[in-house]
Amino acid sequence: MRLSAKVEYACLAALELALRYEKNSPVQVAEIAGAQDIPEKFLIQLFQRMKSANIVSSARGVAGGYFLAKSPADISLADVVRAVDNTLLGSYGEEEMTDGSKGRELVLRTWCSLSNDVADQLEGITLEALAKKLKNEKMTYYI
Repeated sequence: MRLSAKVEYACLAALELALRYEKNSPVQVAEIAGAQDIPEKFLIQLFQRMKSANIVSSARGVAGGYFLAKSPADISLADVVRAVDNTLLGSYGEEEMTDGSKGRELVLRTWCSLSNDVADQLEGITLEALAKKLKNEKMTYYI
């Protein structure tokens, strides 16, 4: 499975905000874009979607920017993925699965099961857990 650029960038941007969550101040788009190597215009579009999903909030003004709308412990990767790409973790309706050949039905049911497994895995991974893991890896020194 390969992530789309929008899913990857949204996850990276949300992770960047989780890493800065303790400071409790807005982070400017340019700073996030630079830290994660994300095109600014694309990042603004992603933040608009994440804002609609109540993952991020924003503050206007010179010191404005984006920040997490809730604790990183309360935001899963599934939340971020659904905010920017509602098709990735979507599933087929019952009528779609039964409208066609038995082979098609089997393939769609299998795909739906796999999609549910991925969604369950992503639900269990919070931004807080990723931020802690990244901080621990940064503090590991190899001699």
